[in-house]
Amino acid sequence: MDQIVESLYLFYDHLCTLQNPVIQTPAVKKIYDEFVELLSTPMTEADVQSIAEQITFRKDLTRLHGELHLRSEKKVAEDYLEGRIDDLFQDTWFDKHLPVLLKSQVEHWERLGFDFSQRDKKLAMIGGGALPQSQIHFTIYSGAPVTCIDRDDEVVSLVRQVLNKMKQGDLPVIQAEGNQADYSEFDLVTVAAMVEDKASVLKQIRATSDAWVCVRNPLLLHQLVREPIHQQDAETLGFRLAGTCRIANSISTVFQPV
Repeated sequence: MDQIVESLYLFYDHLCTLQNPVIQTPAVKKIYDEFVELLSTPMTEADVQSIAEQITFRKDLTRLHGELHLRSEKKVAEDYLEGRIDDLFQDTWFDKHLPVLLKSQVEHWERLGFDFSQRDKKLAMIGGGALPQSQIHFTIYSGAPVTCIDRDDEVVSLVRQVLNKMKQGDLPVIQAEGNQADYSEFDLVTVAAMVEDKASVLKQIRATSDAWVCVRNPLLLHQLVREPIHQQDAETLGFRLAGTCRIANSISTVFQPV
């Protein structure tokens, strides 16, 4: 465990000292891949908590990790818009298994009873980021239009431009804070793994709608850089657990309103 803690400190040090790093840079990609492998180290929940207690910089690590992802996504979007890459789905550092992961998530919703055959269903995705892979694939697999909601005005501008270039400009993109948006028109809301303060987001969803909510809760040490939402917290906000399904390094956790 001491070696894992030491490696976490080293990655944190890299994030603190590198100037505006992006994952596309080979040296950063190498460091990042090693970090992701470290986060996936098999261990008990007790071990995870023990390590978390030793990481005094956890909040900063979460923030810097999120900034690294956001900066990298923006760079990919800019490269695509300016013609430096041709295929947004193939010429990037993103997980090539993402479409399979998203399809599995939609199938999980269907198994829980969410009926996509009713064509008036509407989905929202909070924290979609600058790249619309998830938005497009969720739309394809569900057959329902997916609205991207993001708080970052630059992200919203980029994703709109990317969608237009991909001839998907009819997919809506809204700039709003997740804990302030109006969800009354949506039937299901999926919350991105890196969205902060998920409890306040779920509170707003419940206050403005009767939508189902899906959160990808992190497993193992991924909890250090992605905030989970616990069942008891969701229940106090007016939801009940509908079901869970392991997808990659996370648990797809679905809540229904009560």
